[in-house]
Amino acid sequence: MSKDNLTLDFSEEYITMHCRGIHFSSDISSEYFWNNTEEAIQQVKQEIVAKGFLSSDLTVTLPITCINYQIVTLPDNVSDKEKLVFLGLELNKKLIGKRFGIRRLDVTARDEAEQALCDYIVIAPKSDVFTKLEQLAKALERKIASVVPSFFVLGADRINELRATAWLGHDRTEIVIWGKDNPLALAHIPSTGDQIGDVNRFIVEYFDHVDDLSLSMIFLYGPKMRDESLGFALSYPHGIFANPTKYLADNLGKAKDQLDISKVTKLPKPPIAMTPRNLSYIGSAVAVAILVFLSVLTQAGTLREESRLKVLERKSSSYRKQLATAKKLEQESAELNAEKDFYLGITKRRTPWATILADLSDLTPSEMWYERVNATKNKILILGKARATEDVSALSINLNNSSAYFKDALIIGTRDFEDDSKAKYSEFQLQAKLKSPTGEFTESPN
Repeated sequence: MSKDNLTLDFSEEYITMHCRGIHFSSDISSEYFWNNTEEAIQQVKQEIVAKGFLSSDLTVTLPITCINYQIVTLPDNVSDKEKLVFLGLELNKKLIGKRFGIRRLDVTARDEAEQALCDYIVIAPKSDVFTKLEQLAKALERKIASVVPSFFVLGADRINELRATAWLGHDRTEIVIWGKDNPLALAHIPSTGDQIGDVNRFIVEYFDHVDDLSLSMIFLYGPKMRDESLGFALSYPHGIFANPTKYLADNLGKAKDQLDISKVTKLPKPPIAMTPRNLSYIGSAVAVAILVFLSVLTQAGTLREESRLKVLERKSSSYRKQLATAKKLEQESAELNAEKDFYLGITKRRTPWATILADLSDLTPSEMWYERVNATKNKILILGKARATEDVSALSINLNNSSAYFKDALIIGTRDFEDDSKAKYSEFQLQAKLKSPTGEFTESPN
């Protein structure tokens, strides 16, 4: 009988097992395993034997709450060896242990201050978590083939747009913002009682400080999302996986092919970094060696040669001081220019909101009213009621075809609403983008 990896998932409320195409949700809760590991291991072993899951290796998928992660920005023109050294040094400060995965986030490649930069995500299982997984592997007489962050398995289908996935459980919320195949931001939020509000706030906080980016879609799954009406409170287009258990079953078999964070990476010894400080030390050491050599020669020379050597030493010292001053001034100039560009960018003249809102009022059908309006510099979200669904469609058409300030209007959702007097309305959510601001800022020549 052929063998395959046995995959154990700890992202759901109960441990999920997958082997040779067979999917099984156990009666052992993930929380119980972490809190009562020795007893839980025996129960896991009994269930594996009862199910006849034969396998040679063990794959484990972990939720965000069980891992450490860090985004590191590195110059793009250094060697892969130097990047690995730098990331390893960062791990010693931020993450526990050396079992980690490194993934280059190509979508973040950019130029800043004439330097090519790119972000890397470094992910490692928490030290106590990996220790307990090693106990489990030993009891099962298997080796750990890979440890995979569960959001790589449970994430939504890949699309070439910024999107988010959110797992909503009874005790926590886990959010990932994706760019292509890259996880750009991760968040683990303990349950606050307002999990949809937590998702909205996290996305707003992430995108409000990033210009010209917006979220195309958010995919929701997890036990809390069995109630699809919760999605109506979201401020973004969304899709809901109504059967998260089946979704997990369809994807868990692919876990062994995802990013492995269990491998021990042996880091090479770090080379001497070519920083201005180290270059100064090296230059000083070379200068001292030269001076010692010259001093030996001058012992056989005349007083005139000794005097000439001292003059050269003074000039060398003066040049080093001038070089250090020039580098400091160059750095200060670059920082001031960056600060100037920032403030010029945020002080460009914008179309007054009074004008934008007046245009919105003119285009709004008479049998419609707004109950909440959320706006940023790039888009606006409207929640309200209308006498009929046709009025909602009319507003969308007006914004797309007749507005100087709005474009790409999209009806996110509508539903029937009946108030206490039995009057019926159409409750709706509509989102639109704001067109580029009018006016141009001209910098004074002074």
